[in-house]
Amino acid sequence: MKLFVDENIAYAKFFFEDVLLNQFPNFFELTFYKDDEFDLEKISEDAAVIIRSTYKTHNLNVPESVKLLSSVSTGEDHVDKNHLEKKNIPYHFASGANAKAVREYFYSCLSILLKEKKFDKSEDKILVIGLGNIGHGIAKTLKNFNFSFETYDPFKASTIESLSNLEEFKIITLHVPLTKNPPHETYNFVDKNFLNELKNESIIINTSRGGVLSESDFLKFDNLTVISDVFLNEPSIDKNFHQKNFISTPHIAGHTKSSRFDMTKMSLEKLINFFFNKKLNDSLVKKPYKKKSIHFSLSEVENDLNRYGFPVSLLLQIYDPRNDKFDLIDFADVRNAYHHRLGYEDITSNNDLNVSEYLFELGIE
Repeated sequence: MKLFVDENIAYAKFFFEDVLLNQFPNFFELTFYKDDEFDLEKISEDAAVIIRSTYKTHNLNVPESVKLLSSVSTGEDHVDKNHLEKKNIPYHFASGANAKAVREYFYSCLSILLKEKKFDKSEDKILVIGLGNIGHGIAKTLKNFNFSFETYDPFKASTIESLSNLEEFKIITLHVPLTKNPPHETYNFVDKNFLNELKNESIIINTSRGGVLSESDFLKFDNLTVISDVFLNEPSIDKNFHQKNFISTPHIAGHTKSSRFDMTKMSLEKLINFFFNKKLNDSLVKKPYKKKSIHFSLSEVENDLNRYGFPVSLLLQIYDPRNDKFDLIDFADVRNAYHHRLGYEDITSNNDLNVSEYLFELGIE
């Protein structure tokens, strides 16, 4: 059985070479590939294929020799699921594996907006659109810290049933899949009609997918702000949209060391379960990186809670998305080489505190 794995998948060699071939040494013939050189249609022998979100299967005639197509991405719009289902080719996504990392990205963005006085906790309101693993956790955190907020999701219990009062919200954060299927199409979901309803100086945070927000429509509005981690037609990003964003990052909101480790691990677990009906041998899986120790003051956290109602300095010390700005031409290279960001569970402290547990006790989900 052939096994083709994108060489730019985080921890690919660790999981698919060191771990998989140790547990099942003689079953797979492993090949690492470059996704811009890989041709899925030319696979002629029985194979499993592991891809990233950068590899699009639409308009490809995937051969039936592909016995499993697994993506380490949590998004699904890069895979033509209808085509695979018609050919009875199983597929898999790393659903939910990066939810915590995306939530952490949002908390850092919120911290910036609080510190720069672009959002006033005592006066302004947040709208969370989409209540999956990401949006639900954000809503719980906002509640724990007594932010004023509403939630909207046509498929789940929400605090509002329609988007008829968008002018109430200073921050709108998007956590929806990209779909072109009515009646709940999200392509160009945030269009000129949506934008027209917003109050002056409203801020949209998009960590979902490029295409959910109409970039061409947004460029016509000078009174609104966008923080965007995702873009239409990646990696060929619109220059004007990129320049107009308050913060732009290269589609890495879900990419902490721990989340990328978990995403690749999930693909390996699916592979082992699919072909062997067994579980991954966890004794072989030890994170191949060390936690980082940071120094922070508990009194500073207390001061921030009193001043901003949120531990802004600590969150920005752990991760500041402004440090991940990028030049337009470098989008793909920067994203492919992005392996340095630490999540809450990748951090220890000078106070002998488990930082992740400490933040959870404060109310961070």
